[in-house]
Amino acid sequence: MDEKLPLNVVIVGGSIAGLMHGIMLTRRGHHVRILEQSTDNIRHGQAAGIRAGPEVQRFLKEFDQYKAQPYALDCPGMQFINNKSEYKRFINFPMQQTSWTMLYYRLRANFDGLVSKHCPNAARSGTGEAIYDLGKQLVSLTERNSQVEVECKDLSTGKTLSLVADLVIGADGSHSAVRRNFFPAQRGQDRPYAGYLAWRGGVLESEVSDETRSLLKNNFTVFKMPKNYILVYTIPGSDGGMEPGQRILNFVWYHNCPDEGDFRSIMTDTAGVVHRTTLQPGMMRPEIWKHQVQFAKDHLAAPFVELVEKSAEPFVAAVSDNLCASATFLNDKVILVGDALALFRPHIALSANQAAYDCLELQKVLDGQSTMAKWNRKVLWYGEATRQLSIVSGSFSQFGGWPLVKSVAVYGFVLSKHKVLSFYHALF
Repeated sequence: MDEKLPLNVVIVGGSIAGLMHGIMLTRRGHHVRILEQSTDNIRHGQAAGIRAGPEVQRFLKEFDQYKAQPYALDCPGMQFINNKSEYKRFINFPMQQTSWTMLYYRLRANFDGLVSKHCPNAARSGTGEAIYDLGKQLVSLTERNSQVEVECKDLSTGKTLSLVADLVIGADGSHSAVRRNFFPAQRGQDRPYAGYLAWRGGVLESEVSDETRSLLKNNFTVFKMPKNYILVYTIPGSDGGMEPGQRILNFVWYHNCPDEGDFRSIMTDTAGVVHRTTLQPGMMRPEIWKHQVQFAKDHLAAPFVELVEKSAEPFVAAVSDNLCASATFLNDKVILVGDALALFRPHIALSANQAAYDCLELQKVLDGQSTMAKWNRKVLWYGEATRQLSIVSGSFSQFGGWPLVKSVAVYGFVLSKHKVLSFYHALF
């Protein structure tokens, strides 16, 4: 990519990945317009916990101008308990835990200066134009000589708008419209169901018993049983609170659900609509959650039972994954990043890290330290290897046996293939 100043960049999707790329580009003087399909700056029900991996930390160390408070909580490591709530083992593995909401508002403050409870003071320092354009739905992408014509629908007026960009970045998540522009697929084929669900919820730290807080501390706590496991870790509160009592104990419960009938029943919302991927907070039928709570009482350790019972707005997602065959299109004028490029099963918590990795590698291209061909190879390799590692983790916890052996063998093949290709590209 020849970096001419300034580039006009359209980013489809106001996601974590989209905001990271927007911040990096505006800091370099480029003009960025983010097309976000949502019509509201406020994000409700997005207090789901995420891990700030090494690349996320690198990105924020370089680009975050908001220093008034930390964005993540320190987690010393992983502890495993049995059904009597007794410690079985501890793995020293320091992590940084945050929430989607916290990271979103921190990045918005840095991108376009959005003021929020999480970041009450603007932090933007980019020299390029930064526009977060709400209510815009992608219609089509067309190559026009050295640029790309982007057609989008304004959801507030119904009118179609046309924009011209030097670079288009698809950061619109696992249902990416940008990806479908190049890889049309029937519904559900682009992210096959893995055979199990992730039930998620959170409880304010001040609302749980002293016994539960004492046992969990700030650790990543796991309880395992056949074809099920549940974990909990502490994240910032819904308004960004970081002090004990203000924080949220966030749990994820992986539960096998191979039966199509059970799946449809669980994923049918209060209005009778069947969802294929996620049932958002407030949409779950009471009888479905009542059944899951009873299962928790019958099988889970006491701290997890308390969290499940006290979770006010649980939600559930079908676990799935995907990987795009290429990250660049239209002669490198359109690229895919983050979940739009590769979706991981959530066990290893590296989706946000992928977004930061893709962004930092693109920065190397703009600096002249790399090329788009190398960027394409590296982000595809990262996506393929991390996706397969997440499959190994899921196979270990949910299935075992042949699915686990097969996933490990494929992961070994992916690593070996990468070594061979790296050697080849080093020579040629």
